[in-house]
Amino acid sequence: MHLKKLKLHFLMWSLDTPISSLDERFQSLGEVNNTSSVLHEITNLGREDLLRKCQPLSTALTNASEPNIDGIALTQEIEYFPPLPSNNMMRMEILAFLHTNC
Repeated sequence: MHLKKLKLHFLMWSLDTPISSLDERFQSLGEVNNTSSVLHEITNLGREDLLRKCQPLSTALTNASEPNIDGIALTQEIEYFPPLPSNNMMRMEILAFLHTNC
C-alpha cells in the first residue's frame, strides 16, 4: 500500500512540471493574441482606436528599453494600407495580402 502511494505521489509530481509549462505557454499565447489583435481589426478601427491598439504592441515588442516597433509610426503605416478585399480575413491572410500589395 505504501509503495502505491509513493508511485502516485511521484506520478503527480512528474506531471506537475509539464502542466505548469503548458499553462505558461497558453498564457503567453493569449497575451500575444490580445496584443496583436490590431492586425485583425485594422479595417474596423478609427485613428484613435488604432493608436490605442498599436501602443501595447509597441510596448510588448520592446527589447532592453528599445522598441522594435514605434506605435505611432505603425498607426501611420496602417492608415496607408490599401483596402482589404474582405473583412473576414484571417491574420495570416492579411499579412500575405499586405506583403503582396504594399
